[in-house]
Formats: sequence, C-alpha cells, structure tokens
Amino acid sequence: MATMGEMVRALERFGERPALVTEAAGELSYAELLALTNRFATGLLAAGLEPGDRFAFLLPNGARIVAAYYACATTGIVGVPLGTRLLEDDLVHQLNDSGAVAVMYAPEFAEKAAGAAARAPGVRLWIGGPGGPGETTIEDFLAAADGSDPGIAVGPDDPYCVMYTGGTTGVSKAAIQTQESWAYCIRDTVEQLGIVADDRHAVVLPMTHAAWFTAAGHLEAGARTHLLVRWDPERLLALTEAERLTKLHMLPTLLGDLLTVAERDRPDVGTVGLVSLAGSPIPVEMYRRAQAIFGDVICNIYGLTEASGPVTYLLPADMSEERLRSGGRPGTGVEVRVEEDPDAPPENAGIGEILLRGPQMTPGYLNRPEETAAAYDGEWFRTGDIGYRDEDGFLYIVDRKKEMVKTGGFNVYPKEVEEALYAHPDVIEAAAFGVPDAKWMEALQACVVLRAGASVDAEGLRAFAREGIAGYKVPKEIHIVDALPRTNFGKFDKKALQRKYAAEPPATELREDHSHPATPKEKTA
Repeated sequence: MATMGEMVRALERFGERPALVTEAAGELSYAELLALTNRFATGLLAAGLEPGDRFAFLLPNGARIVAAYYACATTGIVGVPLGTRLLEDDLVHQLNDSGAVAVMYAPEFAEKAAGAAARAPGVRLWIGGPGGPGETTIEDFLAAADGSDPGIAVGPDDPYCVMYTGGTTGVSKAAIQTQESWAYCIRDTVEQLGIVADDRHAVVLPMTHAAWFTAAGHLEAGARTHLLVRWDPERLLALTEAERLTKLHMLPTLLGDLLTVAERDRPDVGTVGLVSLAGSPIPVEMYRRAQAIFGDVICNIYGLTEASGPVTYLLPADMSEERLRSGGRPGTGVEVRVEEDPDAPPENAGIGEILLRGPQMTPGYLNRPEETAAAYDGEWFRTGDIGYRDEDGFLYIVDRKKEMVKTGGFNVYPKEVEEALYAHPDVIEAAAFGVPDAKWMEALQACVVLRAGASVDAEGLRAFAREGIAGYKVPKEIHIVDALPRTNFGKFDKKALQRKYAAEPPATELREDHSHPATPKEKTA
C-alpha cells in the first residue's frame, strides 16, 4: 500500500523538469519544489510539531500550498487546509474543531487571521507576520529551516489531512483522509485521465479542498502545472493559447463563464485534449457549446471530499448527450451500490442513495462519532447523493438527497428543473431550490441569469420549462438575476438563495399538472 510520503519523495526522479508555474514565484523545478517541501517539513518539526499534530494553512494557489501538503505527507503532521474565502466564524470553527496547533497564513489574510487568533486558543504558533498574529514571516520561517529530508516514516492508515466538506446543512465537518486514501486517489486519477509527463495543465480551483487532486495528479506524472490564484476565464484562455495547455479541470459553473469568453474571442484551444468537469452534471446546451469550442474532449468526474477526490469517470469516448447526468464508471478498486427507497413510486424504480466502498474512503468524520456511524452501512459509505446505474454500469447522478424538493406530495430533483431551463437559448445559468410554503409544503423556485439582450421574461421561461418537464416540476416563481451567488467551492449557493426568497411568496397560484415523473432513462436526456 502506497503512502503520500512515498509518492512525494519519489518525485525526485523528475529532477530539473518544470513542476509548477506560479504567479508569485515563477517557475519551479521538481528539485526546487522538493527543497521547498523539506524546508516546510523541518521548520514545522523544529517548531515543536510532531506526527499527528494539526497544521492549518490559509494560503492561495501557489508553490507554498503545494509544499504544505507535501510536508504533511513526509512528516505525518496532519494538514488542515483552510478556505481563503471563509468568514471569521467559519475559520474559528475549523481551527478549534480540528485542534490545529499551528497556522500559516499568507500576508493578504493577515487581518482575517488576527481576528480569528483571539478565539482559537489552541493555536500556539502563527506564521505569517505583519498585520496578523504571527511575529514570524513565512520567508523568515523558511530561511531558518533545514532543507534536508526529515526522514520520518508514515503508514498507510495514518491521517494525512482533515478536509472540511462544503456541507449542505449546519456547520462544516471534517473528513479524515489518510496517507493511503490520497495516494490511491491520485494514482488512479493519473491512470483514468491518461495524465503523462508531457501534459501542460492549469489549476483554476482553490487547492484548499478536494480539487487539490488535479495538481497532485499532474505532479505525480511529472507534468507541468500552472497555478492560477483566482478565476479569470479570459486569462485562462490566453494561457491555454500561449502555453499550449493540454488538460483543463473546472466546475460546470466555471465552464459556462469560459465558453462565453471563448465564443466571443475564438482563441486557439486545439492543444486541449481533455476538459474534465466535477461538482454537478453539465447541462445539455452547455455541453453542445463546449463541443463547438473544444471538440469531443469533455469528461465528467464524480467524487467527494470523503473519497479524497474522484471515484467515477465518464471519459470522452463514453460521453454523449444521453449520458450527461452520468459520473461514469468506477475507478480502480472503487465499488458502487445504489440503495433503492422501498417506498419510492414505481416510476422511480432503480433510483436510490449512492453508496461507495474502497481504499479511497474516509475512516470517518473528525470528532463526530455519531455522524460517522450514520454515514456507514457496514463497509459502505453513504454519500447522500441520489442516482442509479444503467445496464452498462454507468452511474447517473440525479441530485443531492438533501436538495430534493417535496412539493404538493411529489418529489422533485432540482437538477432536472435546471436542465429544462438551460435548454432555453437565452439562459446562461440556472439554480432551482425549494422554500417553505404553507400550501405546497415546499414551493419550487428558480433563479436564472440571461444572455445580454434576451427578451424572455419569467413567465416565458415557465412556459418553456413546461414543454420539457411535468407541470408540478415547473418552478412556482422564476427570478431573473444579474448573477448567482457562489460558495467557497465555486458552486451555486442555494442556501443563500433559499434565505433570500423564503420570505417572498409566489406571485401567482397556478393549476398544476400532476403527470408522472420521468423514468430514470428519461432523466438522462
């Protein structure tokens, strides 16, 4: 069984090959990245941290966050990546909940760190310098450290990270990820996506959550990775053209931004051989637009924090409009089971909660034994996602179990509603959600962003949606907005939308068509 520590040390085989290209430090070779990793590792050990201690880092995409992850791999110190957009209360919660004893913060987050320091008494070492709670700057910390390998052996079951989930309800909880779970995930990602040393890749998602696998996978293969600090579709397309990038990874929400710019500017993206997507199924119209720009290189990935990243892959050769809701087939060593709801109506036969088993899965949630017990059915992990498998073994994602809307006695999956809205040529973005309602129990609503110059109104969109889905699935009200709020992870923030519109009752009451829901096969169209 491989460990992250073994994988990191083995990167020395790539020597002076370019590893990272960052905005802050320029280009680093693999040898330089390992030297930086060793300074992180020996510096933390010299400061009194031991294997098992929690080291939190509040760092943007760059060489230092990679070195922080790698130093945890080689020392047995447990990484706690902190989202750079976290509010102070969330930051304090994660520091206290994780038991972090040391925190490193970038200068731009000094004020945020200072606000959290007084409320996180367990942290005994702050590294970051002026304006924050730490007297030592990152530069001084690294300059004082020894650049040699710390020589600490780690085991496959040792914790590597505690990574906080995005969460759909309540406060975030930390999934424990082991040395083996991450190593297994990274190596399988390399194999499934065909990553090779000659690839040139750009990371556009924050590496403070499971999207870290994209950089880690390309580094494992000896490829060259560009790290972008913030999402900028124009810059990414310019970089793709200038550096002849071969692989891109993003969320469908970000792909929509990218396509809008690409359709306007028509850059040369012919070197891109794979555009992998994760987070949610891609709408049909967006898929067609992506094909027109990139060709048949689109790939779906289904994964979760509790699995250290991807678990199923829908590769370009298997991709089609009929399979857009699919996450693909399981990766190596991953088993998938769908647990049907015995009380589900006949038309929903085959649909149920997705359960996973394999070496990538978390041993549990930190400090939450009851939630850990509830998440497991024997060796099988309950994902909270609803889906089904077809006769060829492809897994289809219907929606999050907690996002399902119960309206008028019927279950509605928001993804299906969003798909119907995306089919309208003037719709750029769509998010459907439920709000409390005295009559319907929950009223389905939606927010959409339209193309510039669009003439369709909310009632026109409702009429359009009714042509593609059953009447009871049509939102009671559609709000046309300039932009949709997004979470720290880049997904649409439906909780924010629910809070905003929960107090606003539907403007009209319309008769509903209670025809039968679509069958599983129809749901993929």
